[in-house]
Amino acid sequence: MFHPRSVVIVSAIVALVASASAPASASEPVSPPGAPRIAGTQLLSATTVDLAWFNATAGTNPVAAYEVYARQPGTTHPGRLVTTTSTSWVFVQVGGLRPAATYELTVRARDTAGVPGPASTPVTVTTLAYQIVPGPPVAAAVTSTTATVSWRPPAVSTDRIAGYDLLLPAATPTQPMQIRASTGPSTTTVDLTGLRPGTTYTFHVIARYVEGTPRSAPSSRGTVTTANSVPPSTTVTFTAPETGI
Repeated sequence: MFHPRSVVIVSAIVALVASASAPASASEPVSPPGAPRIAGTQLLSATTVDLAWFNATAGTNPVAAYEVYARQPGTTHPGRLVTTTSTSWVFVQVGGLRPAATYELTVRARDTAGVPGPASTPVTVTTLAYQIVPGPPVAAAVTSTTATVSWRPPAVSTDRIAGYDLLLPAATPTQPMQIRASTGPSTTTVDLTGLRPGTTYTFHVIARYVEGTPRSAPSSRGTVTTANSVPPSTTVTFTAPETGI
């Protein structure tokens, strides 16, 4: 006797066995981020340089970080990771460089799954000799709106120095640098006023030389963080009530 139910059960078993024995389809390939493109450099000193780059194109996953590598050409050593950041199109300070040395700098994007992309085209920089660059600005006596900033003069050619400029660097490649203060040749300290409470400022120092000599390269970066503002205290006056006799 023919039983339709038996046919359905047998067909289901055959389909289950066929699906179990079929090979699993390959997973979708993961596409890494694209290569960033370096936008430019600024404020090259004896041990640091500011570097900016354009956004990398995302692959399968969003871009999570950018890694900056420094390599000295002519050596067999691979590029050394010197900076990791999540930002782009802003100047990022690359530190840990040696004075009077040439480096090839590259930027590589890494996505949220940790997959790295290809490196950017390198940009070559040569750091300056330590003796010809002023020391980094150092802050003291910092309040919520004022600070005293000082620096050491270059170790050589001090007799040709006409003065110093305290610079506020550009945040992006399209913004200009600003001169926050200027001094004479023998003054290596300035008092800053009009600062915003609870704010971090970044400064560099450049030496101006007498006529016929270009300005020095900028010093390494120095930072000043002002104190948070404190509200004025409130004076409460209490007058005792008059009492009758």
